[in-house]
Amino acid sequence: MKRESDVRAWLKDVAGDRVFWIENKGGGTVGMGDALLAVGGKLVPLELKFDTFALRPAQRNVAQRMMDLGIQTYVLSGTADGRLWITTWTELLMKSGHIEPVTINAAEVKNWDDLERFVGG
Repeated sequence: MKRESDVRAWLKDVAGDRVFWIENKGGGTVGMGDALLAVGGKLVPLELKFDTFALRPAQRNVAQRMMDLGIQTYVLSGTADGRLWITTWTELLMKSGHIEPVTINAAEVKNWDDLERFVGG
């Protein structure tokens, strides 16, 4: 993997019709994740990243609003070595105030079953 679009292609291939893409257009919610994933009869918000778990300020704001509503959102990040990792926005928000580097609790994702298991399907 070399960029976020590679993560998107992997998700499209693995999730197929179970992924709904969110387009960044005028009037939309700035900071909303990239996709909604259909798992276990619910839609799960998912942000895609490459080589980072860093959230932009608008993404942190949306994550906090969703947490306040009881909605868990996830971040799927690809790495240059071809691996994929998933974590929650909650995990990232808890660590975002740190100045020094922190360890993010994330799970490796190799296939649909891993992804579905992590997001609670």
